[in-house]
Amino acid sequence: REETKVVHLGDERSAAGCLSQLANKGVRTTKNELHNKLLSTKKGVFMELQIIAFYFFADELLKASHFYDDLQSKTTNAEIITATLTAAQFFYGNQRTAANFLKTHHYIPNFVSESRFNRRLHRIPHVIWEKLFSTLSEYFKRNHSSNEYIVDSFPVPVCDNIRIFRAKIFSGKHYRGYIANKKRYFFGLRVHLIATINQEPVECIFTPGAEK
Repeated sequence: REETKVVHLGDERSAAGCLSQLANKGVRTTKNELHNKLLSTKKGVFMELQIIAFYFFADELLKASHFYDDLQSKTTNAEIITATLTAAQFFYGNQRTAANFLKTHHYIPNFVSESRFNRRLHRIPHVIWEKLFSTLSEYFKRNHSSNEYIVDSFPVPVCDNIRIFRAKIFSGKHYRGYIANKKRYFFGLRVHLIATINQEPVECIFTPGAEK
């Protein structure tokens, strides 16, 4: 059977063990069919390194913000953020698919259930997410040599039109916007985004749906 050196975030309780394994040139493990397909391409290798970078970036950010894990938690806050960033980078924002991928491929084998993941995700303070976005945007700006940027906006509906009068998250006519390309109204927020030509976000503003 063919073997290869594969590093997993989940070989210990968190990704902390991954760095030491990486320094020791990895652990010798047998390929399974799915992981073979993943690591056989340059994209797969990049994805693996990116997931590791996500974890250590999140872990250092949380430490700097003095936001610590509950000692009884089997999944760390850094792993919750890693799953969120992985979803945004590789799975079109689908957090369920990203979580299943990280658990199936043993990056985070003790990943929490979907409902608990949502609760843990929303328990992370907004200031952490603001620091995360600010740090990434400054990095993207420094490494962006062109003066060209992309400006766009997109809607984030909080409910279907038929449920507008029962909506509790937002209220008011200024949250009722219009999607021109779909020729339909929505109720919620509108995100205005400035990104580099490499699709790296550098500025982001949330406004009520009616504002353009």
